[in-house]
Amino acid sequence: MERLRLPADAPCASTLDTSYLVPFDASPLVQRPRRVAPVGLERVGRHVRSLRAFAGTGGGVAGCRLRTAARNDVRGAGFGATMTPVDEFNLSRSILGTHPDEFYGAMGRIVCVCAVLEDKVTALRHALARVQQGTFAHQPINQQIKTSRSLIVDLPEPGRQVISSYLDRINDAFSKRNDLVHSSFPAQSSGQIFGHRMTRDKTVTDGTADTVGTTLEELKMFVGHLGDLVFEFNAVMAYSAYRPS
Repeated sequence: MERLRLPADAPCASTLDTSYLVPFDASPLVQRPRRVAPVGLERVGRHVRSLRAFAGTGGGVAGCRLRTAARNDVRGAGFGATMTPVDEFNLSRSILGTHPDEFYGAMGRIVCVCAVLEDKVTALRHALARVQQGTFAHQPINQQIKTSRSLIVDLPEPGRQVISSYLDRINDAFSKRNDLVHSSFPAQSSGQIFGHRMTRDKTVTDGTADTVGTTLEELKMFVGHLGDLVFEFNAVMAYSAYRPS
């Protein structure tokens, strides 16, 4: 995965110098809004009341269709949204453009597997601290990693090195995960996966943006790496039983 930093005063993405950055391709995103005659609020209200009636029963397929119909009516009722083509998950293609399903599959797996890893690292931190599981579950993953590092300082080898190495790889994995899931990925006609977000560097406050460039193959390899970290956990967790020397 390639990361670049884009100055806040850089030209708009559609005119970026391609010698150092893939330009933003607006063609798959920009779609001319189709004006739709406003739907009366009374009609929208009827849908809302119907949805409330379905709330107690789950609604099933019929409820899903009804909710979709109500949402479409609200879109056409002049509430700031416009009628644009949507994908099979009812996401407007004007938001991200058209990505292959593999992209969403990879990103979804990254999010889900990292949630598993976060739970496991939190369990490790509790085991190292010799406290009841759940005591510090409210703390974010970076705090769990930081505290775990402090708790292994006096562990005998090889436990200290094994856990330290594992935490290093977990930290790197979550850094990459954050770069991916917190970036916006407008679809590119070239097929390249290109994302951007305002930098999270606390020393930069001028709106500078960080960019992410990757490929489907890199995303798939990262998913595999996350899976490896999950499978390695039990062996690492065993060393938490070591007592400080």
